[in-house]
Amino acid sequence: MDPTSSSRSVEQRRADVRGGIRIGTQYAVGFSILATVIIAVKGRGHDTGGVALLWVGVIAFYFGAGALAGVVYGLLRPVRNKLWGRLATAFLILFVVYGASSLAVWPLAAAEVPFLSYTLWGLALVGAVSLIMAPVYVFMYWLRSRS
Repeated sequence: MDPTSSSRSVEQRRADVRGGIRIGTQYAVGFSILATVIIAVKGRGHDTGGVALLWVGVIAFYFGAGALAGVVYGLLRPVRNKLWGRLATAFLILFVVYGASSLAVWPLAAAEVPFLSYTLWGLALVGAVSLIMAPVYVFMYWLRSRS
């Protein structure tokens, strides 16, 4: 049986999703460490309680986005053997992770901008960046697999 076909068993598909969530969680840990440093530096001079609440929110967003991106990664495994499948997977994962992180840092990034405006412009920008970066990531991983 082809490991990338849609004829994978239910248990194999569950294992794909669990593996994706595991990878997403590993990324969440790394990004959380980076976010902790950034918030600690950027948060100086702000209300300590507000910064602590922001930190908890950012970490929760990263783990939520990592798990959701992992689910997407696992569910789309059957189509990742095709170029369009790899591009779609990369775009969706980038959009989820970058979108969640941009929303999570709103209070420190642009507190003076209303949340709805920030969200709409931010998600439009994240969508554009994801469209640009998805082919870059796919090409990088393709080059790595060829060496």
